[in-house]
Amino acid sequence: MRQKNVLRCLVLASVAMLVSACGGSSSSGGGSVTTSLDGNWAGTWKNDELGTGSQNQGVKNEGLLRAHLEEDDDGNVTGTATWTGFACFLNATVTGIVAGSAVSLTFVDDTGVVRVTFNGQRKSDTHLDGNWDNDAGCFGQGDIKLDRA
Repeated sequence: MRQKNVLRCLVLASVAMLVSACGGSSSSGGGSVTTSLDGNWAGTWKNDELGTGSQNQGVKNEGLLRAHLEEDDDGNVTGTATWTGFACFLNATVTGIVAGSAVSLTFVDDTGVVRVTFNGQRKSDTHLDGNWDNDAGCFGQGDIKLDRA
């Protein structure tokens, strides 16, 4: 699982460097992105498929997500998050990387289990939008939409 996340981060970084070298913009789907992810974010998550884990079998869920993120000068992200409506965990530590407008985040619960991976885009300085996936046996995948709080 960790190798999969590292590979995703390397691909995102490579794409951003290639776009930058060609003189193109790495922002997409809205305004330009000029600020870091530093600060508080709030929004919603939902799953697109019925759960397969023992806690969520046959259940479609959605809920709220609040996160405090910090991004360093190299695009590395750390932070904390609280999920509501997610039966497998409530609080998470966040790590990730930003490459241009591409954002890749990993949410790890209090026991050290990777619960969610997020791959998305900064649509603007105030909005994140993308897909999440869960390989830890809770339930499948879906979307996350976050706005700067």
